[in-house]
Amino acid sequence: MEAQKNSLSLKSWLKISAESLYNEFWGEDVYHPILRRLLAFIVDFIVVFAINVIPLIAHLFGTVIDLELHITLIINLTISTSYFAILTSKIGDGQTLGKRVFKIKVTSENGNVISLTKSFLRSLPIVLLIHWYLIALTLTIHNLPFRYILHILLIFVFGIMYFSIIKLNRQGLHDLLLGTQVIQKESSTQTRKNLNLRIILGFALPVGTYVAYWLNR
Repeated sequence: MEAQKNSLSLKSWLKISAESLYNEFWGEDVYHPILRRLLAFIVDFIVVFAINVIPLIAHLFGTVIDLELHITLIINLTISTSYFAILTSKIGDGQTLGKRVFKIKVTSENGNVISLTKSFLRSLPIVLLIHWYLIALTLTIHNLPFRYILHILLIFVFGIMYFSIIKLNRQGLHDLLLGTQVIQKESSTQTRKNLNLRIILGFALPVGTYVAYWLNR
């Protein structure tokens, strides 16, 4: 009976996910969009990259001002964090430029816009993921170990992708930790974490295996 229940649960999840993606693709209302969320992130990535490439070019070519690489990293992290933290907070009504284009926004689980502090904490892992290459280069040049940060970032990437796909309310790991969600702009949808043992184990087992392998190398 338990196997049948799990099978039905999987079928239900597949059906709902397929319907949600289909409706989202054709521009219909979806409470917790995932496709538009991905496209919005791509737009934001392009915007942030375009802004941050200026001090990076200055460092590489010294055409405007000769910046040390670690100064370039600090400038880029500051610009990117400010962009995401301010715009996804109540100051920017929960919307970055990408989210405005695709009419989605970041809110609390109760559907309210979030504070600047919570938005900053939510944005931090995203910014670190965007700039992993510059962080790696900077730490390598200064003979500092990057691999520890890399492993943590990889686990966070997996957590964001895993929970966003598995959970129908599309909360990534950073959303779960901070009690946030991404919804349609005109919606005030409330959500609950709805975590069960299977979902938690699905995340914990591969992460535990990865950490054990890494520590025993």
